[in-house]
Amino acid sequence: MPIKSHIDKDIGAIIRTVTGRFTLQDITTALDESYSLEEYHKNMPVIWDFSQVVSFQVDDSDLKKIANHIHGARHERGAGYKSALVASPQLELGITRMYMEIGEELPIHFSIFRNIDDAKDWLKQAG
Repeated sequence: MPIKSHIDKDIGAIIRTVTGRFTLQDITTALDESYSLEEYHKNMPVIWDFSQVVSFQVDDSDLKKIANHIHGARHERGAGYKSALVASPQLELGITRMYMEIGEELPIHFSIFRNIDDAKDWLKQAG
């Protein structure tokens, strides 16, 4: 699977490292696996690290499915948490478009970064 998840105890966040190519199924599987991570709790912030992605096979209909999946999991996942996205400059525009397309519909605070350290710093900030 091109998405590996773990909890970074220092910042209290889920870290998802995405490599190679990924699809809608990979994203929804990673979202669902969050609940089984040791020390997971509702509303835990998350970093999606796309810096090692070669390409993504997610189209507009998939974006709507991702949004619906997240809405459907609100009772387990929560709402209002931060989701930091790390993308290489080559993929930044595509990742940005993908999340801005669905971001307004979701009860999550998104921000996009070029490196994971800046993403971690943002998660540590209040609000």
